[in-house]
Amino acid sequence: MTSERITEWVPAWPNGTPTAASTSVSQGQRSIIEATVLDTFDRRLFRRGQVCVLQRTGKGRGELQLWAAGAARARRSAIWASTAMPRFAWDLDDTDLRSELTPLIDVRALLPQCRLRRAFLTIPDFPEAVPDGVRLFRVRSTWIPETGRPRLLAERLAVCWDAPDDKLGRHFVNELLERGLIAPITEDIWQAALAAAGRLPPAEASGSYPGLAPELRTDVAARRVLAALFDLLTTNESGIVGAVDSEFLHDFRVAVRRSRVVLGQLKGAFPERSVARHVRDLAWLGEITGPVRDLDVYLLHFEDLQQQLPSELREDLVPLRTLLAREAAAAHAALVRSLGSSRYRRFKAEWPQWLARGAPRRPTAPNALAPIASVAGRRIWTLYRRVAKAAGTVDETTPSERIHELRKSCKKLRYLLEVVQPFHAKDRMRRPIKALKLLQDHLGAFQDAEVQREYLRGWFAQLRQDGEISSPTLLAVGMLFGRFEQLQAARRAEIPEALRHFARKEERARFKTLFKEQPTAAVGTTGRTHRAPARTEKEGETE
Repeated sequence: MTSERITEWVPAWPNGTPTAASTSVSQGQRSIIEATVLDTFDRRLFRRGQVCVLQRTGKGRGELQLWAAGAARARRSAIWASTAMPRFAWDLDDTDLRSELTPLIDVRALLPQCRLRRAFLTIPDFPEAVPDGVRLFRVRSTWIPETGRPRLLAERLAVCWDAPDDKLGRHFVNELLERGLIAPITEDIWQAALAAAGRLPPAEASGSYPGLAPELRTDVAARRVLAALFDLLTTNESGIVGAVDSEFLHDFRVAVRRSRVVLGQLKGAFPERSVARHVRDLAWLGEITGPVRDLDVYLLHFEDLQQQLPSELREDLVPLRTLLAREAAAAHAALVRSLGSSRYRRFKAEWPQWLARGAPRRPTAPNALAPIASVAGRRIWTLYRRVAKAAGTVDETTPSERIHELRKSCKKLRYLLEVVQPFHAKDRMRRPIKALKLLQDHLGAFQDAEVQREYLRGWFAQLRQDGEISSPTLLAVGMLFGRFEQLQAARRAEIPEALRHFARKEERARFKTLFKEQPTAAVGTTGRTHRAPARTEKEGETE
């Protein structure tokens, strides 16, 4: 089944019209195959030139295949006996296919993108002699929409042969090409089906926030960024409610955090009273989504937790997973209730209305008319100096709270860099961003270890009160707590050197050249020149 090679071509003899694909077929007069193209919500497979297809014959036999776009046959395939659709890479029993899919989709769920019914019909009147070992089929593919009438796609010719006949099959195809009886295709059937279903993802935007320009006035630019983030937030809402996969919540939280940074760091873009309520709502969204995300991460990486323990204690940690799953279900139910609350509905109604307001000709906010590149650049320079100043002052005795604040400053710096990144040449931005990511990795590892410890402390207390929990389980959780205590200490020891690296002269010079305030003409509708007032590090800000 998996050794058969099928190459599809546009038939060039009378009554032939184009179509797309490849699959295993029977040698009967007519074979029907149902095919469902699968991909993640963010189209990770398609964007990486891969296609995942679940195919079933009329007898119900299923085969899950992974294709490279435009290939003549699947790279990997495995029997799929379940009547349900595959969801996650870890659900697959076939180790080879699982190992191929895991780095491609990570923790995202596979979702049906489109469905095809494919009829393979033998060709009794082909104008050329067909050698033994080679079979020809007309392939008629029909896209089956969820609602509405099916749509017949263009027909193709399938030239099939088994692996031992590969040389023979290739030679026959070359002869048909030379005689003009077939023509190559530029689009495989899976891409044609996705196009028919309207499921091809849009082209990647050149920047994180399209429509921005360095000279754009800050209040207009900020609204555009916030509108794009609001779209990201609402796009992921249904996936959270439906518990499709954990990345919907992750992307939702990223949109919330970035929105808070834009409002908090682009000070003077708007009158504070006009955004105060929205700032509170965004903070609330961050609070109600935090517990679910933390528990999601624990459950996704539970096997990693087990690996921290001696092999004889790993199974004793299973009761902890039961507790996590129970708490995660309760936290998710509470989050769904919050997303259905009147407060959230009001936020979704009022926030886009505020974002859609036109820019005032004479704004009262001091930085509204200043170019976004100038305002964001000065703020980036201020944040860089704040972080770099910590070099030489952070050591083993530094309170965790200060390191946490340092990490928050790095996050704000990172989000602002994403906003202005399209304003600069890629080679100039690469080094500063790389240096910041390295520092964030060290600060994040320390913070993660501390969070792990606090959670484990609480879970140990809960398990200890349960009379059915065994002593080995309590021992396993206690050992895990000690492991993260050691890990946090080790990560703390790495932070001073990471800070010194980030604050070194070369890095400071890069940030200073790129972002320290330069004289910039204002952008406004009044025609007057504007220089935004300097801001100090002591100003209040919203995370």
